[in-house]
Amino acid sequence: MPGGRPPKPLALKVLDGTFRADRDATALATGIVADGTPSKPDDMLPEASSFLDRFVPKLVEMGVAKGIDTAQLTSLCVSWGEMERCRSAIQALDPRSEKYFRLQHQHAVWKKAFDVLAAKFGLTPVDREKLHVEKPKENTGVKRRDRTA
Repeated sequence: MPGGRPPKPLALKVLDGTFRADRDATALATGIVADGTPSKPDDMLPEASSFLDRFVPKLVEMGVAKGIDTAQLTSLCVSWGEMERCRSAIQALDPRSEKYFRLQHQHAVWKKAFDVLAAKFGLTPVDREKLHVEKPKENTGVKRRDRTA
């Protein structure tokens, strides 16, 4: 069993300003660089589309969502949309009907899928604390070491 600390992700090294081309260039060449912004699919449900319009720009601003995350974000938004459709259908039904219980089960399944995906993007305060993304620190007047050489 290997010991020691796991390596720091390259994205964090770039954000912190500790990326060194002489050490990390080979890892960068073999890794996937996450950049860009997520795109919005054309065939989304209206509920999913409104969720995407409300939350994804904030995730991009926080540095959590990148272009490579489009599929996961689409799944997150679709699960929200389906969960909302189930909720509105449940409200229109008699609580004693069989369809009511089936829709409650479907709602629970979609809610679980949403919760798992939402945790990955830090949509709750607890999950946000677990994320390791930060904006680069402002200039504090202390000169940083030049690590390009």
